[in-house]
Amino acid sequence: MASISTAGIGSGIDIPGLVTSLIEAERTPTETRFDKQEVDLQAKLSAYGSLKSALSSFQGSLSQLKFASTFNDVTANSSDEDIATASGSSIANPGNYSLEVTNLAQAHSLSSKSHTETTSPVGTGTLSFTFGHFDADSNSFISNPDKSSKTVTIDSDDNSLQGIRDAVNAADLGVTASLVNDGSGFKLLFTSDETGKENGIKISVGDLSDASNTDDSGLSQLAFDPDPAAAANSHMTENMAAKDALFTLNGLTITSATNQVNSAVSGVTLTLKGATSPGSPVNISIAKNDEKITEAVTGFTEKFNELVDTLKQLSSYDSANNQAGPLLGDSAVRSVESQLRKMISSSSRGADGNISSIATIGITTDRSGKLSLDSSKFQSALSGNRDILAQIFSASGTTSDSQVNFITSSKETQTGQYNVNLEVMASRGVLEGTAAAALSDLTTTPLTIDASNDTFSILIDGVGSGDLNLTQKSYSSGSELAAEIQAKINANDSLKDNGASVLVSFTDGKLQISSALYGDKSSVEITAIEGTADLGLSIGAGTKGTDVKGTIGGQEADSLGTVLTGKGEASGMILEFSGGSAGNRGSVFFNRGIADQLDSLITGFLKSDSLIDARTDGLSTRIENINEQRSALNTKLDTLEARLYKQFNAMDQIVAQLQSTGSFLEQQLDNLPGVVREK
Repeated sequence: MASISTAGIGSGIDIPGLVTSLIEAERTPTETRFDKQEVDLQAKLSAYGSLKSALSSFQGSLSQLKFASTFNDVTANSSDEDIATASGSSIANPGNYSLEVTNLAQAHSLSSKSHTETTSPVGTGTLSFTFGHFDADSNSFISNPDKSSKTVTIDSDDNSLQGIRDAVNAADLGVTASLVNDGSGFKLLFTSDETGKENGIKISVGDLSDASNTDDSGLSQLAFDPDPAAAANSHMTENMAAKDALFTLNGLTITSATNQVNSAVSGVTLTLKGATSPGSPVNISIAKNDEKITEAVTGFTEKFNELVDTLKQLSSYDSANNQAGPLLGDSAVRSVESQLRKMISSSSRGADGNISSIATIGITTDRSGKLSLDSSKFQSALSGNRDILAQIFSASGTTSDSQVNFITSSKETQTGQYNVNLEVMASRGVLEGTAAAALSDLTTTPLTIDASNDTFSILIDGVGSGDLNLTQKSYSSGSELAAEIQAKINANDSLKDNGASVLVSFTDGKLQISSALYGDKSSVEITAIEGTADLGLSIGAGTKGTDVKGTIGGQEADSLGTVLTGKGEASGMILEFSGGSAGNRGSVFFNRGIADQLDSLITGFLKSDSLIDARTDGLSTRIENINEQRSALNTKLDTLEARLYKQFNAMDQIVAQLQSTGSFLEQQLDNLPGVVREK
């Protein structure tokens, strides 16, 4: 601030103190008004923050209730988790199962003879691994249709035990190679990466070390054939046989290639860990998860009541203390509260036409606007008709056709009943061969696949395979040949990387190759083949697949494969067709429960362009304006202060001059002769 250190010397007046007092007198009323405005605005801004926090907390309580699957959730328990554990999904039905485990699934493991060194040469050539099992009934090795044979080349750089181990592991064959020392020397172990009988290992050798592929020297010492008749040519030792898990469930004998079983009981996954003692079964119990639902509904009522308390604190008037809430009379708060209460008190109509509300299941509103849960009535509804809870709370769809599956909906899907009509059913791309003479009676005259007819190339769903080679052998059944073709195609890296696969069957003397994909992107085309007369296949494309086409609620739906996506009021509704035919496919009833609706409503309240956000932005702007006004006030007062100092300093100089003149005159008068002044 402008000032001079000698201000007031001439007049004796305390000019700095006087100016400071005048400035403060000018500043105080305005500053007080700014302070009060800012306190009020900050209080409202903080209040909106509290409101958003309470809304977000309440929305969190809806996270489970808005999904229909919550009301079908189950608990799965095992009486002995050292033997087996269980888990269940929403499609599982309650029940009790007696489980007896005879043996666990295990992976095939083979070991070589002992060697003194891991770096000494063993042999060169090729090792071919085929997966499957020896079938005593047909006296033949049955290949796994989902896995093709794979070959690794062993050259002079990796012809030791250590080198063979590394080469096999690097080739990613589905077999893990390792070295162990059992005390007698080092052995090479081959272990299938997957358990189960179908994943047994057969090893064929192309031995370049000597003239024989079957003797016990060179690379051929690693040959293994599970066929007992070929035992003389197998030089690996079987340490663990490939086994399926064997168990009984309520007395029914079941096998599984893995110890994690998800196909025995619909919606239930069993993890087998050990064998049971005779006569000591394990009890597996599947029950509806009532506790989870109860916790979710209890949390819903508690969080809503906390929100009511927050709204009351922010917008009510305390007459006893003569104090108003920071958002008293705020229209945004009134709008939020009004919409929430309207939705809480709304009802829903089920597919059967029955109308229900939260009061139906024991949730009522008291005089203060809070929710009260009647536990007895709620538990009765939960045990007697849990579907009504899903209807009241969650967004769910019910179809009248069992082969029409309601998948999901969107925020735009409207409650209602929608007729479903199909013009075209989805289909797969299919290529069908001819009834070749070579395939007419394979049991009498097996088909020999050799170098003249083992190679073909194929396009699946527009993805090329490159050359594929069938295993050279004699095929005595159409199913065996179909399994080999399917395995070779599905094991192709190019096709697997693009998600393309096939199903191959043999019917009425014909091979049929079908894409696993449904829809108009589904196709099968042979691009090259040797020995076309043998397999009844020729270069060319089969019949393309088709997308399902139809309407939902009378409006043409978007289609993709087996799925239709609705438009209009059914916008976002997705239906999948697992079977059936074109024509009238019944109807789907969609209901948007209050939890789902509340979730959408609160999302709207909290989004960046909401009314609440607009209010908080406005408050922040007004606070910024006050800060700008404070700055303007300071500038104004600085100018006033400078002017006051200038005026008071000028007055001070005039007074000083007058005092000086007076002193001079007094001195002169004192010096005049004959003049006597009174002292």
